This record gives sequence, structure tokens and C-alpha cells, in this order.
Amino acid sequence: MKKLFSAFPILWIFIPILFFSCSEEPIPYELSEGDVISFRIDPDSTSYFRSYQTAPEMGGLSELYYGQRDGFSEIYSLVEVYPVSTPFFLDTTYSSDSTSYYSVDSIESVTFSLTLVDSSNSQYHPVLSYFSDDGDTTIFLENESSFYTIDSTLEKIEFDSPISSTDTLGNVHFSFDATSLFNNYMLDTTRLSSYTFKINGDGETDSLVAFTNPRLEVHYSINNVITDDAVDSTWIDTVTFTAKYELTIVDPGIWAEDTTFSIGRAKGVKSILRFNLDTLSMLPDNIIFKDADLYLKCDTTINSFKVFAYPLKDSISINDIDLFSVEQMDTTALEFIGATSSTVDSLLILNVRDFVNYIYLNQLTHYELQLSSSTGNDPFSTLTFINAGPFKPYIIMRYVATN
Repeated sequence: MKKLFSAFPILWIFIPILFFSCSEEPIPYELSEGDVISFRIDPDSTSYFRSYQTAPEMGGLSELYYGQRDGFSEIYSLVEVYPVSTPFFLDTTYSSDSTSYYSVDSIESVTFSLTLVDSSNSQYHPVLSYFSDDGDTTIFLENESSFYTIDSTLEKIEFDSPISSTDTLGNVHFSFDATSLFNNYMLDTTRLSSYTFKINGDGETDSLVAFTNPRLEVHYSINNVITDDAVDSTWIDTVTFTAKYELTIVDPGIWAEDTTFSIGRAKGVKSILRFNLDTLSMLPDNIIFKDADLYLKCDTTINSFKVFAYPLKDSISINDIDLFSVEQMDTTALEFIGATSSTVDSLLILNVRDFVNYIYLNQLTHYELQLSSSTGNDPFSTLTFINAGPFKPYIIMRYVATN
């Protein structure tokens, strides 16, 4: 079987399917408790449990953020509104019979607005800046951008303080006057136009503020000219440009641990675990694993935190883990297959039966697992596991012999 995977590496792509489907299939053997053999694997001198840091994973969120939170000194968001089509505002549109035409007479006003998720945060005003010389949309790729890679020297134009308003549903909106910027920069065809804005908290924002629907609203005057009519008509129209790209940027700080290991998206913290599973090669042939669970003790009680566990495709030593530093932002060196589980009280019980079975069948030849936080978790929450005293990680397996 190992030769099959070596000859056809594309088969690794289908292993995630096996992890989820096989674990749900009934075992094709009638089991009784008398048949089951149980044993436990504890850490030995070759085992390790180590955290490392990559770039924060803040993409794909339904909300954007600015401000601060415990453990995070700076949080801001970048958005790019859909590029404005200059001819739309400068060209003349004729009717099909050429007896009349429409033209934009003038730009009346332009506002950049956003809506708070929680109206109780209305005292925390955002600060808006415009990246006037940046037209590169790769700034919104998580594997390209982080707190350490965004160029702090980019030319920024700051806006005056926003005006807040509350609609009939109680939603709080902040609006910035962007008329001058729109006319002088975004409609200036002689420069590389940028459509990127930065939203961060002011000096008084000591809380985390979530917002949605960043948008640029252009209010313009339309002149309708009828060729054979002495009276022209004029009215005001509005076009709204919503965010095409958006990303929250977080200062993750430096992570260091001794007797614990952790995972968390905004911190960019993941962990690698290694048990010595040589024992599996000594088990009888043709056994069936009834279950195999990895037990991890959390330092707090978290009932809704979901954890991803991915067996590494290639082995890695504990010294290599130190290479994944914050400065390197290396998120591409590892490839994974995987399955999931959730916490119960303060104990994470992770189903690793398929992982163990692949090792038993010699389809995996190394014993490392990578843990990471699910995209459904609060991105700013960090889950820490204890690796000391009676709370070291361990695995319990149960199997039956079919011969």
C-alpha cells in the first residue's frame, strides 16, 4: 500500500475523505466487550508537544474589527471598495434615438460608511485612512500580508472625524466625508488609483469593535438633456460601492511557552504533537481498532471550542519547529490530512482512530499531529493545553482481533 501512495501521490488528496467517511462506517465485525483489548500510550523521551507561530488567520470572517483586546495591542482592518469606473462619471449616455442624453453634471458628495455590529460600542469612533499610492490587491492575501508585512511607510491620507447616526432599527453607522479624496485621487486618471482604506481605533479605543458593510456612497447630479426641448431636467442619484476585498490585521505579539502548548487564530498559534507509536508495529495482524482517543487537558473550561487535528504528511523534528518564527511567517512548509473533535468541559477528546489505523497499516510512517483552531471559533480566543504533572497528553486505544 505504501508503494501505491509513493507511485500516486495524488491519493493523499483523498485521505481527508477517508478520515471522515471511515470513522462513520460500522465496523464489519460483531464486537463484544470480552473481545476488546485496551491499552494506553503515555509520552516518552521521544515525544514532544510544541507551539509555533505563523501569520494570524483572520480571513473569511463575517465581521471586521478595530481597537484592542486583552493580549492584542493593535487591531485594524483593510478594505478595498469595488473600483470606480471613471467613464461612468465622465461620459455622456445617449438615448437609442439620440434625441436625448444623460450626463453627470457634478459630484455632490461622497461618503465612506460602516455599520457597528454592537451599538453599545458607539463611543469608540473609528479612524479612516486612505492608501493613496497602493494599487496592489495582494495586500488582502493572508499568506502575503500580516502585521509584520504591511508597509508602515505607505502614503496615507487621514480623514476628519466621522459623523455617527442611528437608524430606526437602532443600528449605529459612522460616515466620513470623502468628497475631496474621491475627486482628487480616485477619479484622477494620471495616477495609479488605489481603492484601499484602513479602519483603526482612535487613541481612546480600548475595546474590540466589530463592524460590517464598509461602503463608498457617491451622490451625483444627473442632467437629462432633450435636444428639442428648451427645459432640461436634473436630479440626484446615488451609487454604492461595497468592499471587494477585506482583511483584519492583528498584532499577535510574541508567543513563548514552557509547560503548555496552545492554538489560536488571531495569535497565529498552532501546535505539533508527537507520540512514540512504535508499539503499533508489535500488535497482532488483522486487528480492528474499535476506538483510539487522544486526551488533552485544557487550562480552562471551554465547551464550544472546536479543534482541527492534521497528521503531517512528512516527519518534522522538534528542532525544526523553532524555524517557524513570527518573522518568517512560514505557513506553507507543512501539508496535512485531518479530522476534528470538540472539547468536553476542560478535556479535549480527539478521535484519532483513523490516524492510528493508518500507522498500524504502514500507510503513515511518522507520528506527528498538528493542532489548529477551527474557523468557526472566536478568532481572538486562544486555547491552551497543559503538559505537566498528571495532565500530560495521552492516547487510549481499544481493539479486537479478528482471527
